Formats: sequence, structure tokens, C-alpha cells
Amino acid sequence: EAVEPFEKEPLEHSVKAWLEENELSMKLVAQPARVALTGRTKSPGLFEVMEVLGKEKTLSRLRTGAEIAAAAPMPSD
Repeated sequence: EAVEPFEKEPLEHSVKAWLEENELSMKLVAQPARVALTGRTKSPGLFEVMEVLGKEKTLSRLRTGAEIAAAAPMPSD
């Protein structure tokens, strides 16, 4: 939320730093984020999409995607 300006390069830097701090890979989060943001599995670059959507829509769509994912039943092994 604190990324300013809300543009490709600062967004990419911030997200990658957060991923590193939390020991997560971009591979793990990129596709769910892409679907939450665009409703599709293929789109332009993730950070470009975030910049075009703007901060308010990006955060709203990511929060909604996280809520949907949290409510979904976990697949059994």
C-alpha cells in the first residue's frame, strides 16, 4: 500500500523485497495475483497491469482475490 509512485518499477521492487522477506517466490504468487487483477491467466506484465489499474483498483482486486482464496476449501492430498 505504501508504494509511491504507484508505477511499474517501484511496484516491482517493493513486491520482490516483500517476497524475499517472506521467503516466497514470484512463481508462487504471480498467477493468483494475475487472476485476481485481470480475471485471466494470461495478461500483460503483472506490474504493468497494476500501474494501469491504479492503486485503488489494484488493492481492491487483490483483497477480493485473497478473501476468495481464503474461503475456498483446501484440496485434499
